[in-house]
Amino acid sequence: MAIATRYKIKFTCGHTEIKDLGTTPPGKRVSKARWMGDTYTCTTCFKAADRKDLDKLNADTLADAEVFGQHHDLPDLEGSDKQLPWATRVRYQLLTDGLDDIGHDSPEAQELITAARTITRCGWWIDYKDADPDEVFEVVTTGAIKAKEQAQNHVASENPF
Repeated sequence: MAIATRYKIKFTCGHTEIKDLGTTPPGKRVSKARWMGDTYTCTTCFKAADRKDLDKLNADTLADAEVFGQHHDLPDLEGSDKQLPWATRVRYQLLTDGLDDIGHDSPEAQELITAARTITRCGWWIDYKDADPDEVFEVVTTGAIKAKEQAQNHVASENPF
C-alpha cells in the first residue's frame, strides 16, 4: 500500500487546500500537515496579506515622497493616473539615495535638486528607477539638460492627431 503524499490541510484562516508533502519523509507527513494547518494561512490569504503590506508600504513611501517634494519645491509630475504615484515614489527614492551619496549639504546637492525640478515626465523617472545611488547625480543632471533641449525644440501643432 502506497503512503499518501497529498494531504488536505485546514489552515488557521479556515480555508482548506491540498498540499503535496512528497519531499517530507513518509513518517513525518501527517504531523507536518497538522503543523502547517495550525501555523499557516492558505495561499490565497497569504498573498492577500502580503498585498496589504505592500500597499501600506507604497502609501507610506508616497506620503514621504510628497513631503519631500514640498520641502524641495519639486513640481508635480506629468503622466497617467497609474504612473503618477509610481513615478513620485521613484523620484523620491532616487533623489534621497543620490543626496545620501553626495551629501545633503554639498554644492552638488542643490544642483541635483535644481536639475530634478526640470524633469516632470513620469516615464523618465520610471525608466531610471534602477539607477545606482552613485549614478543618480549624473543621470538626473544629464536628463535635465535633455529635457530642457526637448522643451526648446518642441513645436506646437494645431493638428490634434
